[in-house]
Amino acid sequence: MGWERGLLSAFALVALAFLLALASSTTGEDIEPDFYGILGQPIALNVTVDPGGPVELFHWDLDGDGVFDLSSVQPNVTHTYEEAGTYQAVLRANLTNASVKMWYYIVEIAPRNQVPVVVITGHTEGYVETDRITPVVLSGMAVDDGEM
Repeated sequence: MGWERGLLSAFALVALAFLLALASSTTGEDIEPDFYGILGQPIALNVTVDPGGPVELFHWDLDGDGVFDLSSVQPNVTHTYEEAGTYQAVLRANLTNASVKMWYYIVEIAPRNQVPVVVITGHTEGYVETDRITPVVLSGMAVDDGEM
């Protein structure tokens, strides 16, 4: 009887480790987002779903907080996110037979590009007065993140 209890405990530990690994792999860290958007710009959440029957209404929880933000007779919506980040959006379909189906999507909202700032520095000792034209050499560096 003692070895059975030990085997059961070992099985429970393996099952717990599997569930923890599964939970950590679904946090969005290593999952490609389903939708990409830019902060402050509308993003279309266009999906193709098969609810398995006539739908009374679709509901979207756009930020994964458990509150359904939008309702529509169609599954596709447009939304403007107010903060950059990764969101788990949930689409719920209420079917006419009182059953419910849900789908989960990862939405990545990137911050807007920042306007570059140019800083020109010179001699800290002031300027040199001269009666001839002196060439000035400027150098700089630019980095583009590839976003428009």
